[in-house]
Amino acid sequence: MKKLFGFLTRGEKIILIFLVGGAAAGLILRSFVLSPKPVDPVVKVIKPANQSLVSLPVAEVKKGPEKEFEKKTLKSEDVKIDINAAGVNELTRLPGVGLATAENIVRYREENGPFLSVDSLMSVKGIGASKLKRIASAAVVR
Repeated sequence: MKKLFGFLTRGEKIILIFLVGGAAAGLILRSFVLSPKPVDPVVKVIKPANQSLVSLPVAEVKKGPEKEFEKKTLKSEDVKIDINAAGVNELTRLPGVGLATAENIVRYREENGPFLSVDSLMSVKGIGASKLKRIASAAVVR
């Protein structure tokens, strides 16, 4: 080492050793500790009254650099949601139903009793004919 770095003073050699060692430690930490972990889709288990368990995916990971979550709404061939038993989270799965509308549905149900039909959702604030048409394909009254 004396011949290889003979032009450096003893103090400069010590500083060089610390710099090289620090850079190596930083690379090791970055590759192991800070590497992104794979994300699994979230699954929520819903158990309607007097029925067997149904498992529905709540969110799915978008492919791409942004890795954001997006709400997956129900289609007519999927499991239908009972609007008399579902909570706010389940109601947001209905097409066209956001958090505010879901809260309005639950509030209306608590104040006026259970819905007699899906069409009676028209009485809920924020639900008109066009929104009801979208909701009806994925909602049911039991």
